[in-house]
Amino acid sequence: RSVILLLGVQSDCVLQYMAACLSDLPCQVIFIDQAVVGKLWLVSSVGWSHQTQSWSFLHDDVVAVYNRFLSPASHESCLGFHQRFLIHCLDTCYPNVINRPASGFSNFSKLAQLMKIDLGVFKVPESRLSVFEPVPEGDWIFKSASAYRSIVHHVDRLDRAIEGVEPVLYQRRVIGDHVRVHVLCDTCYATAIQAEAIDYRYCDSRVCVLQIHCHCCSVVLI
Repeated sequence: RSVILLLGVQSDCVLQYMAACLSDLPCQVIFIDQAVVGKLWLVSSVGWSHQTQSWSFLHDDVVAVYNRFLSPASHESCLGFHQRFLIHCLDTCYPNVINRPASGFSNFSKLAQLMKIDLGVFKVPESRLSVFEPVPEGDWIFKSASAYRSIVHHVDRLDRAIEGVEPVLYQRRVIGDHVRVHVLCDTCYATAIQAEAIDYRYCDSRVCVLQIHCHCCSVVLI
């Protein structure tokens, strides 16, 4: 028995798309909503079991995991035993995991990348990390710097009611195509994305393969 585990929130469109793409594989694809870990789905040193259904599988059955586990809200910040043990399993038990917690369990990894990026190769727009600082005026975009998934918007769309609740990254807006690079082992795969909206992930877009300079690849891989 081979199991591919999808982990995250049920409304995540990325997980929904991934599940559809994996549906024709000979292995079993199982989605577990992080909200029911420790409630309906229980994890032990042996494997997983469901509280109300006769569903269960072993850790040894899991061949791959796509982890989209989000950090809990502030009022749920104390993770229970099952959530903590799940994080342990993602780091140590499963052979193939996309987004291992030990590799960067939040969007703070993006801030670290901004600090370490090679300015001799990449140009970084003016950036400000802020919690209670005034919103910059002009053509700026903002994104959440916490572990919550958020849509990138222009500062004109900032909800003043929640301003200061969590750290926010402001950046000067750059006009042009979006470029996304995925790194798999020692290989880079790049795409150019054309979209009208600031956040191409949540609108109609056109995607094409992009060739990036080999020196850029070597910097990304470091």
